[in-house]
Amino acid sequence: MSSLFTKFRETRSKYGTLYALARLRNFLMATLRLLLRSRGVLSHNKTVGESGNKARRDRIIVVGNGPSLNKLPMHLLEGEDVFVSNNFHLMFPRIAWRPRFMAISDAYVLIESHTKVIEHAESYERIYVPAMHASNVDSFKIYKKLKNSYFFNVMPIPKVRDLAYVPINKTVTNFMLGIGARLGYREVLFIGLDLSYPSVNDYDQSKRIIQSQRDDKDHFSPEYFNKGKHFHAPEVDEMRNQIRLTIERLDGISFKNIGVGGRLDFIERAALRSALVIDHETEISLLRRHLRYRLPLLMPNANHDALTEEIIERLLEFSTSPDVPQTAPKGISFHPTGHESAKMPGEIIAVDALGFDIRANYP
Repeated sequence: MSSLFTKFRETRSKYGTLYALARLRNFLMATLRLLLRSRGVLSHNKTVGESGNKARRDRIIVVGNGPSLNKLPMHLLEGEDVFVSNNFHLMFPRIAWRPRFMAISDAYVLIESHTKVIEHAESYERIYVPAMHASNVDSFKIYKKLKNSYFFNVMPIPKVRDLAYVPINKTVTNFMLGIGARLGYREVLFIGLDLSYPSVNDYDQSKRIIQSQRDDKDHFSPEYFNKGKHFHAPEVDEMRNQIRLTIERLDGISFKNIGVGGRLDFIERAALRSALVIDHETEISLLRRHLRYRLPLLMPNANHDALTEEIIERLLEFSTSPDVPQTAPKGISFHPTGHESAKMPGEIIAVDALGFDIRANYP
């Protein structure tokens, strides 16, 4: 109980008495509702199972939703056990594969994105959700009809009818790490966990709840928290510290950052291709599958199979003979992967494909 009032005092000093009282009221109401619902939650979880029957690897890739994802060869993650969160479905038009697991822990994502989550629910093996959010959001009621939803207690209260407790601690990343540890993964690879919000100074720092007034610059898609959507003002330093503390508590698990940039600088870095042990033949195969998925979306009138093979052939020529003049297939442009490539015209088809970004150039 003392920790509850310590949290109340901290919240009051930062965001004011009214907000702190509303948070306390919501927490107490959510606790009561969880106690009343716990039997139904446990019954649902028993039917669904914490994870599916598919064999697991030793490693799992935990994906943040930072802008750095736009600089990574996401097509190379196909076949991995990938854990994503919140509005990651906005990435689906860009990738041929689908993640294995998805988690939601933010109250506003639980409410405002539930239609899209339900729409894409079959893409995931499991969707992990708080049984009751501390903001008094009844997420069990919203998501219990999904056949692959599984619920945890995220509130720091004594055991609720044996419902497993997995804390959030400021960020969905901690929720994902706790679940990954429960599932038995021994290696965690991070990508897209930038822990950097370029637009943070645009927010009113005295407010915890922000309503977006523009396209989102802090995530991989401008639609992530676009105009009209609500989100919690990021407490970046505290998020970073809580992730570090969570990692320190998870014994027997190794962690590497295989992304680019960002402030996850207390984790050992590794190159993505090296960490995933991707050889040349595998990379070509994954790129081929990716192109056959992307090209019909971007260039519906093209001969997609023929264009796929031509792109790969030309890329191999570029990569093996960089000094020999080459031309890209019609309607396609190649740009050496790097910061300048992001400024080039045309819709991106693939990032860092054999060292080049591939774009569709429209008339």
